[in-house]
Amino acid sequence: MVERTSETQLLSELDAAHSAAIDAFSNKDIGRYRVCFTPGLKYTQAHGQTIGLDQLMSDVKAQFDRVHSLGTSYDRIAVNVHSKDRVTETLKQSAWVKIRVFVFFTKHWSLVRKGDYTWQRIGSQWKLDQVVVHSESVT
Repeated sequence: MVERTSETQLLSELDAAHSAAIDAFSNKDIGRYRVCFTPGLKYTQAHGQTIGLDQLMSDVKAQFDRVHSLGTSYDRIAVNVHSKDRVTETLKQSAWVKIRVFVFFTKHWSLVRKGDYTWQRIGSQWKLDQVVVHSESVT
């Protein structure tokens, strides 16, 4: 198990990585969002299909192009430290999206996703290396 001080520092570093990803996502900055992931990313969607970084970024870019505004947040449920450079968080992620329909109308929906998010430290940066989505709901 990681010492309390080291664990606090680790969680602070992961929070900073989350903040960078959330800021890039909320500002629809696909370039800054992409660097939050490793090139070898494995992203397993709720229905079981696994995609890589290029497909994920293509999907996210298509979303960015259609939406008026969006945002995301997370709740950390559990942390499993594999080594000083590899950590898995179990998270509940919430996101909201607003799209413009015609000129005067907007449509809003929310997504809640639960899954395991594995971070890899590369140099001084934490990057998402593997995501396994266990459940996802849209309202």
